[in-house]
Amino acid sequence: MSVNWLSRAVSQAARLHPYVPGKPVERLLAEKGIREAVKLASNENPFGPSPKAVAAARRAAETMHRYPDGDATALRQALAERHGVTPAHVLVGNGSNEVLELLIRTFAGPGDAVV
Repeated sequence: MSVNWLSRAVSQAARLHPYVPGKPVERLLAEKGIREAVKLASNENPFGPSPKAVAAARRAAETMHRYPDGDATALRQALAERHGVTPAHVLVGNGSNEVLELLIRTFAGPGDAVV
């Protein structure tokens, strides 16, 4: 049995179109018969990553065998200082979905209307 999930979604969802990424640069080179191309179709940076970002990734790789601080202590402290609040006033999550879900689970119950 297959379910047509789109028919159950709000009407606005039917008007959404999926993102279509640009071609991989290797395919573009082969199709055009060229050796070099600067690909910008999918927001790539033609200059490569920032040297500071590469250095930060290398430093982070040295501790990737350990779980990160689940409380995001350093991040919450830095955000609190910047905004003049305490870390207890700062909520961070793994993306907006997690934060929104936490807020809904905290303030809404089964059968509640949420706008």
